[in-house]
Amino acid sequence: GKFADGSATKTVSTAFGTGVNPQEIPTKEGYALEGWAYEGTTDIVVSPDAATTVNMVVDGLKFDAVWKVQKYSLSYRNYNNTEFETFEVEYGTPAAQMPVPATNPVRTGYYFNGWVGTPETMPAAQVRITPDFQLETYTFKFNTDGGTEIADATVTYNQKYTAPANPTKTGYHFLYWMDTEGN
Repeated sequence: GKFADGSATKTVSTAFGTGVNPQEIPTKEGYALEGWAYEGTTDIVVSPDAATTVNMVVDGLKFDAVWKVQKYSLSYRNYNNTEFETFEVEYGTPAAQMPVPATNPVRTGYYFNGWVGTPETMPAAQVRITPDFQLETYTFKFNTDGGTEIADATVTYNQKYTAPANPTKTGYHFLYWMDTEGN
């Protein structure tokens, strides 16, 4: 962490036997100061709000900051920007270790192609990740039952398609197309 002036350490002078408390709170991106511990330990003896004091009974007493990593929202959004699923993720978590939804979002006429916007590591801020949807394409195959052949047609979802010219077959009159289920 660092203090407001950019330094990593501060020296506080006080009379022997009197109390000392932090005069300034350092900051560290992605972390919250839990308190101060005697150098080389993690047991907090001074709270970060300066309400706790430690009596100076030894010259040259040193304290280490005790930090707690913070969690931030990792929000997976749906195609219409509504919430799909949200996780709380610790600052600095690598992308490969970030949670992902167990299921993929669904959108009629589109296929899910993955998530967009995942950071390399979790920053000290909320992250919104969006789905990458690609339009579905469909291939129509025409069985003319011995009539003139009609080439396959690829059609994109929700796009207009002009039906091919009616096939011809000697001795027959074309009536209409049916799908494979007879509709």
